[in-house]
Amino acid sequence: ALLLLGNHISLTGWGGVLLLCLGILTLTLEHVHKGARAADILICLRTSLVIAGYTLADGYGARASGNGVSYTCWIFFLNIFPIHAYVLWRHGGTYISYLRKRAATGLFGGLCGLGSYGIALWAMTLAPIALVAALRETSVIFGMLLAVIFLHERLSRSRIMAILIVMGGAMLIRLG
Repeated sequence: ALLLLGNHISLTGWGGVLLLCLGILTLTLEHVHKGARAADILICLRTSLVIAGYTLADGYGARASGNGVSYTCWIFFLNIFPIHAYVLWRHGGTYISYLRKRAATGLFGGLCGLGSYGIALWAMTLAPIALVAALRETSVIFGMLLAVIFLHERLSRSRIMAILIVMGGAMLIRLG
């Protein structure tokens, strides 16, 4: 965002972004100790680049459109057709049967996705894209906490440390 769009953030904001990144990286400590392969790390880095690319494109698109809500709705609407056409082409009648059984759940999940991404894009029209993107990544912590509560995963020291670091980063971003 800084290089491509000229978005500038304060030194405190940079500190918050770096703390958020450190907190999320702290979550990987358990996996590194278990022997993560270089190929796994490269896949994660490539995924990160894709996420950074579409975040910048959507943040810029929402700003340029003049209406973040409208932009988000159009993006979701236009994505529906190619995705469903591809799955229908690949799976035919089994997809239709699957869709009928899960239409309500799918619609609910889609509306939740539309709402959460819409809020993020709306925020990107009001604040620097880099700060909003960094704050969005706190969802990793919420996902981990939900896994602890509902899936009974272990809340380790490194996970507690990650939560505290991410919280500190979020506070710095708010101050910046």
